[in-house]
Amino acid sequence: CDNGMDMQVLKNNSGLAISFVLKCCVCPYRVEFSSDYHEGTKIATVNIRYVYAMRSIGRSAEAGRMFCALLNLPQPPTRFAPYNRLLNAVKLVSEETMQKATQEAILENGSNNNIAVAVDGTWQKRCYSSLNGVVTSIDTGKVIDVEILSKYCMCSNKVSHIKD
Repeated sequence: CDNGMDMQVLKNNSGLAISFVLKCCVCPYRVEFSSDYHEGTKIATVNIRYVYAMRSIGRSAEAGRMFCALLNLPQPPTRFAPYNRLLNAVKLVSEETMQKATQEAILENGSNNNIAVAVDGTWQKRCYSSLNGVVTSIDTGKVIDVEILSKYCMCSNKVSHIKD
């Protein structure tokens, strides 16, 4: 039918996930499609990726809300807790991978665990106003350690920490 196609957005109650309905106003044709959901769960893939991205860059839920607001997107998932399983899996895999890379670097160094590492660093922003930075190993091409460094403190009692 070419007479009355109409697109509607269904109510969104799942973070950044969305559902669309394409229906005809004249005939009974109707098709619905939505964001992908992670296999075996009711969590939208876009929400998993969003939380993973925010945590990967060291940002909190508040930064995510601001990001979504600036892009005129719906509010992100309000509960980060369901994604802790993903975070724990990422931590486990990264630690195992770094452990393996360390063993490989030791073997390449003739079984000597005194490994020379050349590093290069950068800040998130120019000048001294950046809160986050990163240092990468450029000598071996292997990631053998990760340390999160930040000048930002999320402590609610930050003032008492500074006084001590």
